[in-house]
Amino acid sequence: MIKYYIRCMLFNSYKNQTKINLLLSKYISLTDSGIKPSEILVLLGNSAVKKQFASEVLEKINNDSIEQLNIHSFYSLVYNTLNDNWCYIENLIPSDKAFILPNLVGLEVSQLILKDIIKEVEVKGYNSKKSLLHQIFRRYSLIVQNKLTKEQVKERSKILKEPFGEDAEIIINKLMRSTLENRSLDYLRQTLIFNHVYQHTNYFKNIKYLLADDADEMTPVCFEFVKFLKPQLKDWLICYDSMGSSRCGYLSADTSIENKLKNLFNEEPETEQEKFEQGEIIFENVINNAKKPLKNFYLTSLSKRAEILDFTINKIEELFKKGIKPCDISVITPVQDSMLKFTLRENIKTCNLLFLSGSEKLIDNPYVRACLNILKLMLGIEISEMDLRVILSDYVGIPLKYTNPILTGFREEKKLPEIELEIYNEKYQNFLAVFKEVKEKDSALSSKVYEMFNRIVKFIPEDKIRNFTFFVKQLEDFEKVFGESKCKEKIEDIIIQFENSIIAENPVTTLEIGEKDLVVATPQKIIDNKISSKYQFWLDVSSSEWVKTDTGPMYNSWVLQADWSKSDYTVEDDVFLTSQKTARILRKLLLLSEVKTYALSSLFDTSGAENLGGIEKYLTSFSDEETVKPTFVLTPRNDQKPVLEYKSGSMAISAVPGAGKTTILLALIMKLMDKGVSPENIFVLTYMESAAR
Repeated sequence: MIKYYIRCMLFNSYKNQTKINLLLSKYISLTDSGIKPSEILVLLGNSAVKKQFASEVLEKINNDSIEQLNIHSFYSLVYNTLNDNWCYIENLIPSDKAFILPNLVGLEVSQLILKDIIKEVEVKGYNSKKSLLHQIFRRYSLIVQNKLTKEQVKERSKILKEPFGEDAEIIINKLMRSTLENRSLDYLRQTLIFNHVYQHTNYFKNIKYLLADDADEMTPVCFEFVKFLKPQLKDWLICYDSMGSSRCGYLSADTSIENKLKNLFNEEPETEQEKFEQGEIIFENVINNAKKPLKNFYLTSLSKRAEILDFTINKIEELFKKGIKPCDISVITPVQDSMLKFTLRENIKTCNLLFLSGSEKLIDNPYVRACLNILKLMLGIEISEMDLRVILSDYVGIPLKYTNPILTGFREEKKLPEIELEIYNEKYQNFLAVFKEVKEKDSALSSKVYEMFNRIVKFIPEDKIRNFTFFVKQLEDFEKVFGESKCKEKIEDIIIQFENSIIAENPVTTLEIGEKDLVVATPQKIIDNKISSKYQFWLDVSSSEWVKTDTGPMYNSWVLQADWSKSDYTVEDDVFLTSQKTARILRKLLLLSEVKTYALSSLFDTSGAENLGGIEKYLTSFSDEETVKPTFVLTPRNDQKPVLEYKSGSMAISAVPGAGKTTILLALIMKLMDKGVSPENIFVLTYMESAAR
């Protein structure tokens, strides 16, 4: 039991629950001693942890004494600060308009503004407009999160010898000016204004106590705020993991935060004596390219990616039979494609699969997709037959096998046909009537979506409601910023924006995992949400998607860091910093695995291309228990059987590409070895490297 939580301190621990318990104990001890909750600021990693912490605080303190709970993630603190200080902010902005409310919006609105700017500003030599938008936002994010000045950005641009640095500066300046004029403030723009508010107002004057968790994942812009508060603090408790900072790189976690905290608070941290041995092993394996074995860790190497999914499904079913709950299992993979989702959904029916991804698109939600396509139909914009299927099945509730007459009519008339159905006719006629009525109304786009939804859809599954609500809020944001009439003019651009929109790193909703939820997530989502489970499955560990580069033509996530001090940037820097990030991510994943971790690799990906790279080279099982050696089993087709049945002599096989020539040669080799032929007496010559593999 840790007994020194009463006094000021920095606390270094790898245990999430220990840190949270310590912060809760500190908070209760402060309030019990008469400190007002409004004088205590709690900074937590994300909205999910914030919600949990606030709930536990409310259970343990006297509700009558609560005047204000200052429990936030950094970006929720930014959001609330701007809302509370909007009168001050509005008076700072030159405008001939009357006082207006802030539009604290999502990134979609900013991206639409940026698209218009990119049309005006020519970036010579840069061909892809879509890639340019992505690159500019990455650069913009790094500048904001690292609190870089214009001079610092120019200095780093010289280090990188950037060909597009000046163009990027012009575009970002135009974006910042436009978002301010429109009061269209996404979380990055909010952060820039927050910096001004806390430095030039007395809004935080009453904060005398600071409690913070996950300081290792803190960005430089957040640290600068903590630095601002330090002189007025009477007491503090800052918890961190000295080997953490898994969000370094593009997400800007400060890897030098431990030394910065020591210098700021002028004290040595209290460090938990117990060490996480497996974490240190995986860290050393990655950094030093070593192969020390890991306990309770099983690496399985297979031939094809489909075999990875089959193995995972079989193991999960085995665990279910042993009484393991779905919430005690996590499937972790950076590759969340349609094959993965379809295969898991088709084979794991006894639980709810909860897919979490940093690259999740809004349009992946069928209700969002249906709403966008209903708007298209209302506005005379062409949609595909597949999109109409989504409307009819997921939105209206007509099973696909009964939709053929509608699809046939749509194919001929290019609009919703006015026909009678033998089955589900009432649902279709109701939808048709509501569609016509809403279409003719001179109402806002969001109102049309609301009315259609309220009159047609009776129920949305819990796992779909979050993203649907987020979509409606984003549509309202467009209307607040541009006005209803201009939104109708720009509707095609807005729809395209939604179709390409990726859900932000800072979602507006909290994540709740039920007992029947089996999480399928990217590594960073597991870490950010602290999803601890008894069993983890790491899929595709031979895929290069596990180790992504954090650089591009217009951004370099390493040089655009607040603490970059070198006068050059080399390939060696990139390799070292990328391996640091990989090591931190894998260590934090193992921290969240309580019983066993299964890692699965394959020689070939879904498309049949070779898997080259990944993290497989850093992973070694402690023993061969539960590992699976690559096996080869072939059930020959009728046209392949004569090849396998041949006895002796020379033979040539002629077949079209993809017919299975390489596979049948492998079967012949196995046949020879099964007969006792020594491998050293078999010579194989191939044209393609993939065939040799």
